[in-house]
Amino acid sequence: MLVGLLIVLSLAALLTRAPALCRAAFLVPSACIASAVALSALGVQQGAAVVGVALLGGGGALLAGAMLPPRRPLAVALAALFAFLFAVMWARPEWNALAVMGPHPDGGGRFYGVTNEIETLLLPPALVLGALVGVRFLPLVGLALAAGIMASRIGADGGGLVVYLAGFLVLWLRLRHVPALRAAAATAVAAGAALLLVGIDAATGGSSHVTKAVGGGPGSVLGDLGHRLHLSGASIASTWNNALLFALGIVALVVLALQRPRSALLDAYLVALAVSFLVNDTPTDVAGYGGFAALGLWLLTRSEETRGRLE
Repeated sequence: MLVGLLIVLSLAALLTRAPALCRAAFLVPSACIASAVALSALGVQQGAAVVGVALLGGGGALLAGAMLPPRRPLAVALAALFAFLFAVMWARPEWNALAVMGPHPDGGGRFYGVTNEIETLLLPPALVLGALVGVRFLPLVGLALAAGIMASRIGADGGGLVVYLAGFLVLWLRLRHVPALRAAAATAVAAGAALLLVGIDAATGGSSHVTKAVGGGPGSVLGDLGHRLHLSGASIASTWNNALLFALGIVALVVLALQRPRSALLDAYLVALAVSFLVNDTPTDVAGYGGFAALGLWLLTRSEETRGRLE
């Protein structure tokens, strides 16, 4: 249902070039995720929840696209989105666990927090929020959102910490036009911030594969990274359709990367996806959802940057 909405709204935006439809295509993943959690809170599940996500997510994206032009209105809405999702994951994790989009108790894995798929879909609105608040406050927004994605009692996605920090770092460097030496220093600071956030999470009782790997030293980190790369390769090669979907997603990302003029937001997202392929172990999902999310982000930036509403 989400993919169908993305295709329909993206095609409508491409054909009409209407700013409201471009914003709707960008916002539909966020609207669907928020709708899924809200319906779960109301006890709506299974088929009714899917229909509800289609109606509320699609309708919400269209309404928000018409009523939330950048800068301040869209920034407030995106901040409210993350505040809502993080509050639910912290206070009522069962709402998130039983939503039709997100972790599931019957999946045989972690049934709370943020999955790699949700992480991929939420990164574009996170980056746009950072761009809207301006380069002065962008690092604070990036650290806050990355901490929420990573914290064991909220997102519990250790790989997401690295992915989000990489995306925000590239965005900050692109917007500030930072020279190479200062860029290297900023990268070192970001790496230190990542270690600090992991340390705070571990010290407050959090536990994840990242806290365990970092606690074991560099050898443990490299071993965990190698294991995830092995799992990713095995996942792609497991079936022909997995390999095909992964290839299609990569082709879409390459096509978007070649578009001119270049966008700081899209560049940041593409670098973050490259990092995600290294630290996460669901490459087909990251490539597929990432391709659609990147298209929505490209539509938004193409529509709004010419009007001076996005950095």
